[in-house]
Amino acid sequence: MGFEIKTRHIIIPYAIGILWILCHPILSIVTGESKCRGIYTDEHQLDVKSFYTDPYPYNEIRRNGVVHVGGHGHGSLCDVLETLPSQYDVRKKNRAGVMVVNSMPSESGSSFNPYLSPYIKCHRQAKTNVKYSIVKVEPSQAPMMATESLILVVPFTSNWFQSVFHSSILTFLERMVMSPWLAKNIMVISPDTNSTSLNETISEFFKDVERMALPMTLTDAIIRQLVVLEVDTSTEYKRDEYVILSQGSRGIVPNLDLISAVRLSLQQNLGRQVSIVMHPYLNAVKWWEEWVRKNVALDQRWKVWAIDLGHMVAFMAAFWSPSPHTPALDQGIDSITIQARLRPNRDRRKVHSSIVATVACVEHLFRGLNSLSERLHHNVNQYLLPSSDKFVSHGEYILPCILIMLPLVMRVIKLLLHDLNGFDFEKGLCVVLCCAFLSISMLYCKEKMYTRDQMNFISIFVSSVAILFYMLVATMGVEKSQRTAKKVNEKQSIQLISCMLALYAHVPLALSHVSLFMISALIWV
Repeated sequence: MGFEIKTRHIIIPYAIGILWILCHPILSIVTGESKCRGIYTDEHQLDVKSFYTDPYPYNEIRRNGVVHVGGHGHGSLCDVLETLPSQYDVRKKNRAGVMVVNSMPSESGSSFNPYLSPYIKCHRQAKTNVKYSIVKVEPSQAPMMATESLILVVPFTSNWFQSVFHSSILTFLERMVMSPWLAKNIMVISPDTNSTSLNETISEFFKDVERMALPMTLTDAIIRQLVVLEVDTSTEYKRDEYVILSQGSRGIVPNLDLISAVRLSLQQNLGRQVSIVMHPYLNAVKWWEEWVRKNVALDQRWKVWAIDLGHMVAFMAAFWSPSPHTPALDQGIDSITIQARLRPNRDRRKVHSSIVATVACVEHLFRGLNSLSERLHHNVNQYLLPSSDKFVSHGEYILPCILIMLPLVMRVIKLLLHDLNGFDFEKGLCVVLCCAFLSISMLYCKEKMYTRDQMNFISIFVSSVAILFYMLVATMGVEKSQRTAKKVNEKQSIQLISCMLALYAHVPLALSHVSLFMISALIWV
């Protein structure tokens, strides 16, 4: 009498795998502790906490007297820089006891005009449909030529002088030119039109780098990190919140050290109580938090677990809508998107202090990254983030993924060793060809409907659904036929090839990132 797979043999490992994943926000299998592992910095040279950034003077952020730049007020970043040297001199002369010197700083420490410095360059890329501007700042006091670059990407604005955020970026550029600690190139990229998204701008930039459409002076250094900074002020926000997006396409995430450095920079400049979220679904998670606090009659520890679980699910769901920095991750560059969601300033005549502090955080982050001379190499490559200070490593969730897929393995083994008398190649080949045809057709339609940058791993899920659909149709057709030995053999052949296709598709997904694996695997098994 052979081994018979019953329902409990499938349900038990399947249920254990799901429960294991649900326990991640409160239990670490790797450490054996009843808590989630805390985020830490593995790179010893990336000691962000030991650096300090001078505060930005609010009285110099607003650039009064300079209005619309360029035609019809839509000036690019390069157009803005052409007007800044004289305006910078005016600002300097308005200071008491400060003399303007249009040269490099002397040994006595006299001030100089950074926009007349040879260490700042600007290039406007207008040969393609995606138009953008690049400003490059080279180290002015480094003993050697910089071999690495850090990139900051900011959105478009129609007026760089009336926007507090973009005026702060200009102040950031001035400070970088005069910075004594700068050892890497700093590049600021901004689209020239409002119709161009940041994702399109970054994607076009790397395409231009690949086809050598940019000046060699801009691309002669290795790009180590890229940061996308977006600031939004609205009365809908009840408090200032910072959204850190790390998710890219195909389950790619940046090095965990970059997440840790961004978090430390925000906390050091804005206070340890600053609200940091690792996904864009704030409203949904807030509703979940309120529901847990009102309806879960457990102690505080279990409520924290339920809230962290909601944030972890939201982090996984964010892979379905890749962030603006996705093209950089596709190039193997550690990158991240910081979205500042701030309450508006009560007095519009004053500078929004939170916006200025956000730009100061980026300078602080770049100062920490400036101290490195190699790639970030945290020992955790793939992770989930239940909160801004906790993470779940790949080694934690690969074991429950194996348990979820175990019923398919058991079915394949039983069919090969016991049930299947002879494989029906005609039916098996029919399944493979139909799955390939349906998958290719759906992916082709999706390719025509959306751009390449908007496509993500949902395509893999579509392929899985196509395979599952054909398997169900084929199995239903066999069920309705007479139960002859040949028909049973056909059914078992279809089951074998379907289970093997499912394993072949899902094992690489589980090894890449659990967010790609979970939904499709739960439906299949």
